[in-house]
Amino acid sequence: FGLFGEQEVEGTVASSNFSLRFCLLFYLMGNTQPQPQLGEIIDVDELLRGDEAAGKKLQDSLEQRAYAVFSLRDRDIISSFHGITKDIHGFFACEESVKEEFVSDEGNVGYVRTTTREFLKLRSNDISTCCEKIGLQQDNANQAHSNLARIGWHSFLCMNNCSPTPLPVSELDEIKECLEERASLSVIHYFPASVDEAADFINEAPNAKDLCEQSNMLEVCSQHKDTGIFTLIMTSNVPGLDVYDNKLQAWIPLETLIQQHRDPPNTEIMVLLMGHKAPLFLGAKCQPTLHRVTVKKAVERPSFLYFMDTAKIN
Repeated sequence: FGLFGEQEVEGTVASSNFSLRFCLLFYLMGNTQPQPQLGEIIDVDELLRGDEAAGKKLQDSLEQRAYAVFSLRDRDIISSFHGITKDIHGFFACEESVKEEFVSDEGNVGYVRTTTREFLKLRSNDISTCCEKIGLQQDNANQAHSNLARIGWHSFLCMNNCSPTPLPVSELDEIKECLEERASLSVIHYFPASVDEAADFINEAPNAKDLCEQSNMLEVCSQHKDTGIFTLIMTSNVPGLDVYDNKLQAWIPLETLIQQHRDPPNTEIMVLLMGHKAPLFLGAKCQPTLHRVTVKKAVERPSFLYFMDTAKIN
C-alpha cells in the first residue's frame, strides 16, 4: 500500500494507520544504506604534466577516501602494461618445475604460490634475468616498470608538495634511489576461487557497513593494508578489489564501480592505494588503505600491480 493513502472515515482508524505508516517510513529511512559512489577520476596525463587541479583531486581523494582512481589514455603505456601481463600469464601456464626455478630465497619476490593465487614479482634488476629464462620481451618489461615508477613518483611528489612538512630535496633523492632498487611490479593469477581467507586474518573494521555483494562471495585475498608507500593497481575485467572508503565509512566494490569507465585498449583505469609508509613520509592525513579481493566461487582473476616500497624484500 502507499505510505500516505486515502483518509479513513473513522478518526481512530485513520490515526492508527497514520502511525503505522509513519513508523514504516521511519524504519525504511533508518535502514537505507548510502549508495557507493566513485570519487573523482584523475587524468594521469594531467598529473604527469603537473596540473594543479589534478594534484588537488589526488590530495582530496587520498586524504578523504584513502585511495585514488586514475584514468590512463596513453596507448604506449597501456600497451606496455598489457604486454608484460600477457607474457607473465604465459609463464603461469608452464610446468610447475619451470616456475619453481623462480622461487627466491629472499621471500616475497620472484615466483610465489599460495592456496588462492600465484604471482611473479619483479624488481627492475630482476627483469633481464627473467627475460632470458622465460621469454619476456625485455624492452616492453622495462618500459612497463618505468611507466609505473613514473606514475607512482609523480603521485608521491604531488602529495609531498601538499604536506605541511614537505621532505627536502636531499631526502627525496634518497627515497627515489631506494625505490629504483626495491620497488616491484607483480602479475597475479588468482586460481578459480574455492578457498575463503577471511577467517585467517584479523578483521580491522568489524562494525563497518558493507555495500559489496555478499551472496556466494569468497575472500581470496583477505582484508589488509600494504607495507609500502603506494600500490598502483591496473583494474581487471574480472572485478574483485573492494576498499574501505573512509569518507563513506563503508566497504565499497571499487573495481565493480570502475568497470563502466574502462575501455581497453583506449582507456584503462588504475587505482592508487596507500601503505603503512605513506603517513611516515607524507603526514598523518595519508592513512593506509584497507582493502581485500572478493570473487564468486570458481571465478578466476588476473591482476597487475606495482608495489612502491623502500624496504628490502626480506
